[in-house]
Amino acid sequence: MSSYTVVFTVFLLLLSVTAGAKVVPPTKTPTPTCAAEPTPTPTPTVPDGVAVSATVDQSNMATFTWTAPNDNGSPITGYTLTLNNGTSWTISRHYSSSELSDSVQFSPAVVSSVRTATVVATNAIGDSPSDKPTTFHIGCNPGRKDTNGQCVTCSAGQYESQGKCINCAMGTSTNHMRGVTECPTCPEGYFSKSVGAYECSACPPGSTSNDAATGCDLCPVGTYSWQYGSANCLPCPSGTETGANTCLEDIDAQQNATPQ
Repeated sequence: MSSYTVVFTVFLLLLSVTAGAKVVPPTKTPTPTCAAEPTPTPTPTVPDGVAVSATVDQSNMATFTWTAPNDNGSPITGYTLTLNNGTSWTISRHYSSSELSDSVQFSPAVVSSVRTATVVATNAIGDSPSDKPTTFHIGCNPGRKDTNGQCVTCSAGQYESQGKCINCAMGTSTNHMRGVTECPTCPEGYFSKSVGAYECSACPPGSTSNDAATGCDLCPVGTYSWQYGSANCLPCPSGTETGANTCLEDIDAQQNATPQ
């Protein structure tokens, strides 16, 4: 066999093997992935500002309430409440982290139209901004009026209403008292016939006060009142009637008419 024949035979064999073989695609190398970077922890800062509210009752007791703000990554350790009138005085009080309210009794001696309350929260980083203050008003105690920033007590014969001193009406008085909020009606047997009375006057014997306590009415016939300020008229004892608003005034009759 010639060399050409051998080469041709080998070529045919290789060709037949190649025709029957399956084509295998090349394997893809996976693309490497990077691990996610961890989220950085925020740096703690001072707390947010604290909102505070104020309510004041008639006795000038002021109650302050606040809400815990965001601590911004550092626990709140306490609060400071600061009160001032913008000019002459400042009050500061300190509280634990669990205390969110307090009450303060104010004196009515001096009245300021504007007073301010501010609360600051504190954590390990520092103090919160004092950017949420509230204003409140301390008025005069009952029985007093505000005169140019001073609480002035209403005089005898007057009562206080809505911050004003008003004269007592007829039939009433303050009974020499100052700084009241009402004028009581004169008791039976007494009267006041003018406004602004600081006392009630006693009706004389033989009379008693009328229903409005603005004057005195004579006792009806057959009755009497034996002293000043009598609350009512009593029937004359038997045999002492005079047909008028008095009883017989002889010694025996007077003794009989005088209560024992």
